[in-house]
Amino acid sequence: MPFETENAKNGGRTNTIQVSSDSESTTTSSDISNDSDSDICNDDRQTERTTEAKSELSTILGENPNNKTSFGPELAPDLANRWSSYIMQGLDKETITKIFDSVLFPSNCSLLEAPKNNPEVEAMIPPTDVRRDKFLMSLQNQLGKSITALGNVMTNMLQNVESNTDPDPNLVGLVDAGKMLCSIHHLMSTHRKYMVHQHFNKKMQLVAMGQSRDSMLFGDDFAEKCKSAKNLETLAKELKSTTATSSNYLKGHASRNRWRPTDNKKRPSYSYNKPTFKTNTWNKEDCYKKGKHIKKQHEWNGRR
Repeated sequence: MPFETENAKNGGRTNTIQVSSDSESTTTSSDISNDSDSDICNDDRQTERTTEAKSELSTILGENPNNKTSFGPELAPDLANRWSSYIMQGLDKETITKIFDSVLFPSNCSLLEAPKNNPEVEAMIPPTDVRRDKFLMSLQNQLGKSITALGNVMTNMLQNVESNTDPDPNLVGLVDAGKMLCSIHHLMSTHRKYMVHQHFNKKMQLVAMGQSRDSMLFGDDFAEKCKSAKNLETLAKELKSTTATSSNYLKGHASRNRWRPTDNKKRPSYSYNKPTFKTNTWNKEDCYKKGKHIKKQHEWNGRR
């Protein structure tokens, strides 16, 4: 209504007034948008300051021990279901045999095969320990075949890396998995040695501790090392007995010299109670007379 009255009185001012009102409305809306943008910027700055303060505080106090991430990213559902079943129920014997026969140990890494127990050690330990060691050896062979299968996949990936400039990012995870599996393989060999270690004597324990595995658990030259250690022990005992005998002789000789009187200080002589004749010519009568004579001499000395 006000626009119409002004149009009646003043002609075409309505458009001018309408334009001015539109400009005022646009100005008001732009001011509101600027205010909202500034509020958003202030909120972002406040959030950044809060985050920086929390990071500085965590740096000073250390990580919160209660905030532990015990799980990583999820696996593929089909893979997770199958692996869970294998872990809970295991694999049947036919599947294990099929996989075991399909994978062959590499020629340039024969240590992936589990070492056999030395014949001299196997003859020494009880039958129960022999069966236990064979069971651990079969598990170690399965682990070696698993590492071999993983190594075959990694070998193909490394060949692709040599042909292409861009490396496969999944190769890093496979390398870490191979390291862990090889470490378990080594620990199983160490555990097998420890189970047999208690049956050795102290000398052989020292020899066994210095042996490294090859195709045999204690090395191919373990029997020779044991014989050498035994010969050294026998030789050491002979040398020790000879040394002890000579030292005892010198010790006894020194003890006799220690009590031998010198020229400056001689032992006191008690010749009054020693016979002047040889001891092998004594008889009972002579002993009686000699004792009676000594008794009278003591009585006479007491009277004086």
